[in-house]
Amino acid sequence: MIKAIVYDMDGMLFYEPHYFTAELEQLYGILKEESLFAKDPKYGACKRGEISLDEFFKPYYFKWQKHKRFNLSFEEAKGAWFDFTQIDEEVVALAKSLKQVGIKNIIATNNVRERTDYLREKNGLDETFVVFGSPDFGVMKPDEEFFTKLMNKLELKPEEVLYYDDKESTIAQLKKFGFDAVVYESIEKFKKDLEERKIKY
Repeated sequence: MIKAIVYDMDGMLFYEPHYFTAELEQLYGILKEESLFAKDPKYGACKRGEISLDEFFKPYYFKWQKHKRFNLSFEEAKGAWFDFTQIDEEVVALAKSLKQVGIKNIIATNNVRERTDYLREKNGLDETFVVFGSPDFGVMKPDEEFFTKLMNKLELKPEEVLYYDDKESTIAQLKKFGFDAVVYESIEKFKKDLEERKIKY
C-alpha cells in the first residue's frame, strides 16, 4: 500500500522555459561557457552542503560583471537564478488533494540549500510537502546513502513509497532498492499512475 509520494523538485514540481544559461546570454551577452556550472565539482560540493552558496557562486558572478549589460548586485544575481524556475500549479493542486486523503507528499532534491529554502518560502511548499535536500544528508541522489537516510526520516518501507524522478538513472537505482519508482513525464501520466495503483485523490 502506497503511503507516501516522493516528488523530484526540478523537472516535476518546478520547470524552466529554457536553460538559465540561455537567459543569461540573451539578456546580458554572457556566453554559455561562462555560466554553465552544472558540472563544476564545487557545485556538487555546494549541493552536498560542504561549501556555502556564496563561496561557490561568487567566482561566476565576478566573471559576469565584466559584461557591460550585466548590472545586477550579487543578491539580485542569486535572485534571478532562483526566480527563473516556475512552479507547476497542477502538480501542487494534485499533491494537496493527495494530502487530504492521507498520502504524505515528500520532495527529495539535489539542490543548494539557499535555493531550496527560497523556493519553499516563496511558494509555501511546507503547507503541502515535507522537503529534504541533499545538504540535509550530505550526499546526492542516486547514491544509496541518500535513499537510506530518506527512508529513515520517513519511517516507511520502500514498497510503501511511490517515487518520481526525471532521470532514468535515478529511477533504475530506486528500483534496485525496492521502490515503486517512475520516470516523471507529465501531469496526465502522473494521474494515470495513481489510478492504476488505486490511489484516490
